[in-house]
Amino acid sequence: MFRRIKASLASPSQISSFRKDNIGLVLLYIICLCFLVSIPTLIKSVKRNGIPEQTKLEIRSFLVENRNNLPKGTIENNTLTITEQKEGFYLGDVMAIEFPTDDIEPIQFASQNIYYVLRINDHNVELYFLGNKIKTATYTELGLDGFDLAFVDIADYKTRTLEFERIEHAMDSVFNDIKPMWVTINVVAVFVKTVFITLILDLVFAFLSLGIRGLTFKEIYVIILYSFVVEIIGRLFDELYGLDFCAYIGVILGIIYYVIALRSMTVFRIEDK
Repeated sequence: MFRRIKASLASPSQISSFRKDNIGLVLLYIICLCFLVSIPTLIKSVKRNGIPEQTKLEIRSFLVENRNNLPKGTIENNTLTITEQKEGFYLGDVMAIEFPTDDIEPIQFASQNIYYVLRINDHNVELYFLGNKIKTATYTELGLDGFDLAFVDIADYKTRTLEFERIEHAMDSVFNDIKPMWVTINVVAVFVKTVFITLILDLVFAFLSLGIRGLTFKEIYVIILYSFVVEIIGRLFDELYGLDFCAYIGVILGIIYYVIALRSMTVFRIEDK
């Protein structure tokens, strides 16, 4: 296996010598590499406590920009009293906040790519993921007793006011309770995306290469799978350092490696003469 790894990364001229490998084992090798890509996401997700600072700033900005469209009310003795209801209150790209008078069901937000829904009730908050309730917390548990919904001040929203800090603390509390599920979803999503893109990309190149004399489709596919290992490594650097261009460089190198692998075969050297 070490020879195959070395060929995939540094000796593309040797890749064609492995074209007879068992396709099942080659796919297992590729899938294991794809899992490797998800490890940085696993580590980052496990280490995270609470929502990201950037998200907190975005929440503050959203609340200020939409201050005239937010419901008005207070929370006292674990009871929410709405004094002025507003409709269509959304927060961010993947989360929505829904109040008692709203008619929409949490599952209906999924069609808009909004997967998390906070349903604000009279005495508690319910968190839904894809329409399924995964947590219920009282306002007392979230530290929101005595909270005034009309606190937003546009002049200093970027400073850490007590009200913003209480909202952030409440969201951190909800996040930490659902962290195991969030970590699992993130890791699985990265793994599935990497496997899907890798195998589909390789299949496309395999079909485009049909008709090469002296090679079966299975042999072509094996050569391509090994050649495009560099594309998986590019995705790994993308996940580690957030460098999107690494994946594109990996694709380009994969194509180059594939051409080198084909040109190294005896049948092509004979035909060139």
